[in-house]
Amino acid sequence: MSTLPTSLPSLQTQLIPSLSPPRAFHLISNLLSPTECSSIIDKHTDLTPSNITPTTVRDREIFVDSALASLLWSRIASFFHEEANGMGKVVDEDGESWTVRALNETFRLCRYTPGGKFSAHTDGRRLESVNEQAFYSINIYLADVPSSSGGATRFLSPTNGVLAAVQPVLGQALLFRDDVWHDGEEVREGVKYLLRTDVMFWRDEEFDFDRLCEGSEGGPELGNERRGRRALAIAEGLEDAKRGGEAIEWYKKAYRLWPALG
Repeated sequence: MSTLPTSLPSLQTQLIPSLSPPRAFHLISNLLSPTECSSIIDKHTDLTPSNITPTTVRDREIFVDSALASLLWSRIASFFHEEANGMGKVVDEDGESWTVRALNETFRLCRYTPGGKFSAHTDGRRLESVNEQAFYSINIYLADVPSSSGGATRFLSPTNGVLAAVQPVLGQALLFRDDVWHDGEEVREGVKYLLRTDVMFWRDEEFDFDRLCEGSEGGPELGNERRGRRALAIAEGLEDAKRGGEAIEWYKKAYRLWPALG
């Protein structure tokens, strides 16, 4: 890829109304140039229908590209390291602190033609290990889609009411937390190209399962059933991250803690 964006990337943050806990989305303009967007599309020609349902229609290719991840991170890292943005540190529901690290090197390039759409969902957290996981999704739009053609990323209330919408703009990135309910509006005309990956974070204090199960903020220790379910969730995350050996050990631990899981 070549030809840098003509303007430096810039960040805008907008609060998503009516969500608890409060959540925002972040727009980074001029992340990729038109030439870079075209290069990514031209390079990946193996997009195939993926997870097709009545409410999700798209073509997708999954690929690993460490150079692309490094390039993108070099352009957005400063936004995460600016304390005022509040994006570089996360405290999770267990009271555990995490610090931003880099972008996930695994990308998903999605193509939506007329009729293409993605049903309401949350992205969830992708584990790289018990000490590294994602807390932010990043969607990068590789083509313009005017509002008259649909294709917006829409943030939703629990009842699927639209709280905010972002229209695809070529070279622009959209960042948001992994737990935000959203969908992809149906494309009515043209083609929408979306490049998706995750922003990864390191755990500030080395992972300790017993500490995790003591309960957040000094709450009661988890019983064996809940400990087992917690271990099962870790196992499933590690399996999804292709860390099979570690996943097997956590599956065994889950079933030892709560045999009824088996």
